[in-house]
Amino acid sequence: AVQPRAPPRRCCLPIPTMFLSSNWKTHLKKAPASATRKRKRNAGSNGGGDGKGQSSSMVVKTAIVAMDCEMVGVGRDGRRSMLARCSIVNYRGEVLYDKFVKPMEPVTDYRTHVSGIRPRDINGPHAIPFRQCQQEVAKILERRTLVGHSVDNDLKSLLLSHPKHNLRDTAFYKPLCPKRPKALKKLVKTVLGRTIQTGEHSSVEDARCTLEVYKAVMDSWEKSLANKRPVPSMSTLPSSKKRKKKAEKERKTPTEAGVGVPPASMKKRSATKPSKPKKKKLKKKSK
Repeated sequence: AVQPRAPPRRCCLPIPTMFLSSNWKTHLKKAPASATRKRKRNAGSNGGGDGKGQSSSMVVKTAIVAMDCEMVGVGRDGRRSMLARCSIVNYRGEVLYDKFVKPMEPVTDYRTHVSGIRPRDINGPHAIPFRQCQQEVAKILERRTLVGHSVDNDLKSLLLSHPKHNLRDTAFYKPLCPKRPKALKKLVKTVLGRTIQTGEHSSVEDARCTLEVYKAVMDSWEKSLANKRPVPSMSTLPSSKKRKKKAEKERKTPTEAGVGVPPASMKKRSATKPSKPKKKKLKKKSK
């Protein structure tokens, strides 16, 4: 009989949703903020993705992929970010995944002037539920190197985690950002000499630009990672008492450390305490 195969191990694990807000009822009657002006396409963007349910099986899934996400604002003041679009490109810059996502809470700020997200994008027929997006992205990222700019924020919006050794975050690579993380627009201008994000952002364009920045420093980056020795965890390090004891043992001479000393059974032990040396009496001279 053919036995069913065990499901493959996932490297991207969902994060518990306990911290998600549950006050969605208070926002139902509040009209969300969105821009009404015509969408302005970024200069230099060559298309390749519009978020309308694209997930091509014909595109090669390379070992290295780049991801970028667009957010909308939720909550009373619209400051909390929630996923609205997720885009992934392969090493060649081809679109692997590009979909709009229905937020799990009512949107109070679409941030259209930055995100490019409009109500029709996430409320239309092309938008997919959050859980579906989470599962599809986790499957793509499995056992692959993920390139991104402040990619931790994107993973948090997806409620996913990814192995640290498979992450390449251009915002925290010291040769690129020695003091503090730089904005992607500034980093692309410095490294590639190009201007991006002149209008509304495109997650596909941002993912491609992040990938190109990574490629520019890939050789030195990967070489530095290969030369790094694994740092032992705190649980494997000896305690301070053990370290002191080991240092004292190394300072001792072979005799003090027990080398060449006969066993205790062969030692002669005296039953009485050693006698004190007798004081010499001075003889009186006869007159």
